[in-house]
Amino acid sequence: MSSNSSNTVSTTDILTYRLNRNMVYVTPPRDMEQALEFARTVFPDELADVDRTRISFSVTVISGGRISAVGISPFAWSAIVPHLIRYEVIDVHVRRDNDAPPEYSHRESKRSSEKTPISYSPIPMQARARSCYRRLTTLGRNEKSREKATPLHWFQRFQ
Repeated sequence: MSSNSSNTVSTTDILTYRLNRNMVYVTPPRDMEQALEFARTVFPDELADVDRTRISFSVTVISGGRISAVGISPFAWSAIVPHLIRYEVIDVHVRRDNDAPPEYSHRESKRSSEKTPISYSPIPMQARARSCYRRLTTLGRNEKSREKATPLHWFQRFQ
């Protein structure tokens, strides 16, 4: 009797959990609840005080030549895990707490090693309009003709 490889289920004995830059080997959890327990056990400093509903999992896949992260839902856990290869990485994610203040990016200062918070708030519409108008009216100042600096000419060049 020959076996059809498309019908066989590959099971693995070890997987890798990754949270931020830390990786830990774990045995395959049987369901999402056990996966959450394992994650909180192997990453106690990061996940001890995190509500279980904020923790999620994903795997990285290549589909159509593109690399994507695909989340694993509680409904698909038991169907997905047996098909993962040995040492496959399962990324552990912590969703932001809605009650917590927003996190801001920090950019390394060129003059010092201190980190400076950067806020990326949208520019008010009036300021954007003034800025755009200034750019349009200053086009062509170094050119021979001021006529080329009109907004109409600028738009015509790109049509």
